[in-house]
Amino acid sequence: MILFWKHWPKNDDAQTRTKRNRLDKTLIANPKSVKEFGHTFKTHGAGDKNTRKLKGRAARTGQSQGQWLDNQAAADFLKQKYDDIAKPEVVKIPRGLGQLIKPDGTIVPATKARLVPKPGYGFRTAYPIE
Repeated sequence: MILFWKHWPKNDDAQTRTKRNRLDKTLIANPKSVKEFGHTFKTHGAGDKNTRKLKGRAARTGQSQGQWLDNQAAADFLKQKYDDIAKPEVVKIPRGLGQLIKPDGTIVPATKARLVPKPGYGFRTAYPIE
């Protein structure tokens, strides 16, 4: 049976809603899911197009920009972290998962990521830092 959001009872209690909205760790994470990952991969995802955009953004703002190097590996990593965080946090990431684009255009490996969860479900954003 498939339930659609508009058909769910409006009088759900918060606990039931939270359980239903948790990311299911047994399913494969979909990095294209904006509902789960917000703008994480649209803005900070792998690929030459994002690299060019982030280089321009870093030069324009004077702030380093983080980029994931493998969207699927990053989505799997983030999915495992979701239940562990309730507020924005910085976590260590595996080597080779992300990079940092500095304002001068140099690229260095990232060792950490900032994770910003959405209340109830998924991430607002997540991006490599440091």
